[in-house]
Amino acid sequence: MMGPSPFRLLATAALLLVSVSCYAPSAAGPSLGMLGGGFATTQDAVFAEGGLELRSASLECGLGTMAGITVVEGGGSYVYGGLRWPRALDSHDRWRLTPSIAAGLYDNDEHDVIDLGGSLEFRSALELSYALGRWARVGAYVAHLSNARIYERNGGAETAGIAFSLDLGAMLTGAEAR
Repeated sequence: MMGPSPFRLLATAALLLVSVSCYAPSAAGPSLGMLGGGFATTQDAVFAEGGLELRSASLECGLGTMAGITVVEGGGSYVYGGLRWPRALDSHDRWRLTPSIAAGLYDNDEHDVIDLGGSLEFRSALELSYALGRWARVGAYVAHLSNARIYERNGGAETAGIAFSLDLGAMLTGAEAR
């Protein structure tokens, strides 16, 4: 049996770093995230991906929810929901680090090029973003998609790309971005 992948080790180290070194919980409001990047499978194939995420405002504890859809060039799509933990990296929340976890359904019919092993897939992600002004943020993300070996085959995929988000609360009220 192989040891943990470098991605899992990096993600674990990043989560530990976030939990002890962040300036404060972020005051993240409800937002719409647009994602675009690459989707790499364990079959050494890389595909383009694009997606949308609706992100809730953070609760007192700092956690927020999210729901999203990702479409992959090879014919697959993934609908998911989960938890986000936005953490401000400075006192003005210009820089933000957001780990997240989610569960969802991957469309894996026989016409899809990408085989992840089954429909139920789990997603862990890390996003680093910067405030662009009143209502927008831009950042980079990495994510891992896997069925956690609940199926005979665990195809898995790594994704990375650019994220752009609009703070819906600030846009609707005319307030400064959080």
